[in-house]
Amino acid sequence: MEEEINLRELIDVLLKGKWIIVGICIVAVLAAGLISFFVLPEKYEASATIMVNNMSKEAEAVDDGSLGQLLGSLTEYPSMTLETYRDQIKNPALLQGVIDELKLDPEQYTVHGFREGKVKAEAVEKTNLIRIKVTDQDPATAAAIANSLADNFVEFVNNNSKERLGNSVQFLEEQIGEQEKEMAAAVDEYKEFLAKPAGVEELQKEFNAKLTLLTDFKNQLVQNEVKINKNNEGLKQVQAAIAEIPQKLVTEKSLAEDPYLFQVAGEVSDKQIDQLSGISMKSEEINPVYIDLVKRKVTLQEELAYLKGEQVTLRQNVSSIGAELEQLQSELAEKKVLDQRLSSKVDMLRDNYEALVSKYQETKMSASAQIGEASIMLLSEATKPDIPVAPRKMLNVAVAGVLGLMLSVFFVFFREFWRNSEPEKIKD
Repeated sequence: MEEEINLRELIDVLLKGKWIIVGICIVAVLAAGLISFFVLPEKYEASATIMVNNMSKEAEAVDDGSLGQLLGSLTEYPSMTLETYRDQIKNPALLQGVIDELKLDPEQYTVHGFREGKVKAEAVEKTNLIRIKVTDQDPATAAAIANSLADNFVEFVNNNSKERLGNSVQFLEEQIGEQEKEMAAAVDEYKEFLAKPAGVEELQKEFNAKLTLLTDFKNQLVQNEVKINKNNEGLKQVQAAIAEIPQKLVTEKSLAEDPYLFQVAGEVSDKQIDQLSGISMKSEEINPVYIDLVKRKVTLQEELAYLKGEQVTLRQNVSSIGAELEQLQSELAEKKVLDQRLSSKVDMLRDNYEALVSKYQETKMSASAQIGEASIMLLSEATKPDIPVAPRKMLNVAVAGVLGLMLSVFFVFFREFWRNSEPEKIKD
């Protein structure tokens, strides 16, 4: 059997039960009104506002482990977000401090009660403000709790900042002392190194001098090689000339050509003059050109022997100077590395010391100027509220009316359904 929903039937059902609906709604509204106006206690809300100036930025710097970043983290004030500050307001120690300061009833006012609803901290959107709200039946107590909590929180944050600065100053003092000792030890070590003989500068001068000497020897080797080649060429030419030129010169002439011999021969001989003139005479004499060539050959051979001897000496000097240069270069490189290491160590320690002293002075100045007190401040104190925020009487009455209406309509339809439905027969 199909059932169809008929609007007229629904309206008829509602009209039949109209007095039930009206009665239930009136009872719900009256009950809500009595409870809201005469049973529920009135609650007042007081709020204090604090302003945060030292908030962390969204983009944090990358931690590279440098000394400057480390010192910066030691000397700067703790930077927190508004949410972090807001959460810290409900710190149990702060809440207990407020209870003790105002001498509130420990049975009625507890830390758990404060955290679960009596105290609220709200970050005002798009601002650096935090609003502390306290709800209590006594308006004066609500204002007192809000102001006490705000004052204690500001003092708590500032004390933490001062304590951090104090710890930073002490840490920097200790580090400066340690850095002074390390720097003094490094300077003494560097001075001792520079005082030793055969230092970097001395070895460098010796190395340059021997390098110049080695260059001179090599230039002399080249020049001597040129002279040797020139002498060898000249010697070959002289030897070739000696081979072509006769050692002696043979001359033949008549006796009449030499007046002196001719007269002597006439005196010692009985021959006639015409007979003597027909007599010829041969003579041999050393060729002067040949003598000059031989002398030139001997001179060239002597020069060549000297040059070859000098060449051997030069090669020995080059080899010796080269070995000395290699040893000097190795020693110089080692000394340079050690000098650079010690010098860099002194420079690094000096830079670190200067950075520590600079941060120490900056931190002491910050602590003396009490800059931390400006990181968070009480912007406005809570005042005693005049109008209660709870219970919201008219809202409660309206809600009760709506709920009564819904409940009564449900009851009317359920009653009609129950009357019109037949009990199911149990079949055997």
